[in-house]
Amino acid sequence: MATRSTTHFMFSAKETAAIVYRHWDGYPEVAGEAILRFLRTVKENTADTRFGDAEYLAARYVAFLADEFSSQQSFVDGVWVEKALPKYAFISVGVCMSDPGDIEYRYRVHCWDVPTSEGLPPVTYDNVYDGSSFDLNMEAINV
Repeated sequence: MATRSTTHFMFSAKETAAIVYRHWDGYPEVAGEAILRFLRTVKENTADTRFGDAEYLAARYVAFLADEFSSQQSFVDGVWVEKALPKYAFISVGVCMSDPGDIEYRYRVHCWDVPTSEGLPPVTYDNVYDGSSFDLNMEAINV
């Protein structure tokens, strides 16, 4: 069963600019780390990060996830084999207007907020099933 999640790119504390859906591996150890890796990659490789532009940053995140999901792993003769997919053949990522009813985690990228010590937008997440909320600790996760 897939662990579904969404990532909200926020205009303000209460306004979402864009929502990106992730079908697989939505738990913090994978999806949370991917969000942080994405933000760090943008910071390190782009002169104009546009961290304050929620829609623009969300579009970049979709492209980042497309690259992440551009291969398929299969178990062949006792060995995991990775096969590149044709461009745009990836699945497992989408753009939606609201959260689907079956997500387990909801991430929020606070594009409007004061950057973290790394100069990145703060990220929080909710466990939708138990209602708990957390800061995604950027110092503790090494990606």
